[in-house]
Amino acid sequence: MENTQPLTKRVSRPRYADVMSTLAVVLALTGTAYAAGLAPNSVKSKQIKNGAVRSVDVKDGDLLATDFKSGQLVAGPAGPAGPAGAPGAAGSPGQQGQAGPTFGRARNVGQPSLGTPEASGAQTDFTLPSAGPVFITAMSNEVDLNCMPDAATVAGLVIDGTVVPGTTRSSTSISPGVGLLFNVSGVSAPLSAGPHTASIAATCVGGATANGLSIFDPSITVILLGSS
Repeated sequence: MENTQPLTKRVSRPRYADVMSTLAVVLALTGTAYAAGLAPNSVKSKQIKNGAVRSVDVKDGDLLATDFKSGQLVAGPAGPAGPAGAPGAAGSPGQQGQAGPTFGRARNVGQPSLGTPEASGAQTDFTLPSAGPVFITAMSNEVDLNCMPDAATVAGLVIDGTVVPGTTRSSTSISPGVGLLFNVSGVSAPLSAGPHTASIAATCVGGATANGLSIFDPSITVILLGSS
C-alpha cells in the first residue's frame, strides 16, 4: 500500500515595505478624492499654512486694490515727460467790447470869454484813432500877451479853432497886469477820427494888442475819453 501524505500550500506573508507602499497609494488617492469633493468656500484661512500661497498660485489680474490694506500699494515713480503736443486750433474771435467811459471835469463857472483869439502858440498836432471827446490839459509858467494898458489878457485852450469849455483864464484872476500863470484842463466836444490841432490862444479884452504872445515852458496833453 502506497503511503500518501496530504499536500499543503505554503502561503508567504506580505513584507512590511509592500504594506506601507500600498497604504501610501491608498491615502494619496483618498486625499485627492476628498479635496476634489470640497464644498465652495469651505477652505478657510486657518486651513492654509502661512506662506503656502505664492505668486504662481494666483491668477494674473485677479487681485483687486481692495484686496490689499491701505498703504500697501505704492505708486511707482513718474515717468519722463512726453513730447509737447501740437498747437491747438485758434479759437473764434470774441465779441467787440463796449466803448470805454467818457468823463471829464473842468472848472467852467465864472470864466471870461476868449472870443476870437488874436494870437496862439504851443501848438500840438495829434491824430485820433476813433471819434470821441478828449480831455485836454495845459501848463505854462506864464502866458504873456502884451495888450494896451487899458486891456486885460484872456487865454484858453483851442482845438481846431474852437475854445474848449472851462479852459479860459484872465490875467486879473491871478494878479493885476498882463502876465498870466496858466494851468487849465477841460473836455472838448466830440471830435472826428483823424488829425487835429490844439494850442494855447489869447486875446486882449478892452484894448488892442501891442506885441505878440509869449508862452513860457508850455505843456499840452490830450487824452481820448472814449469812442462816440
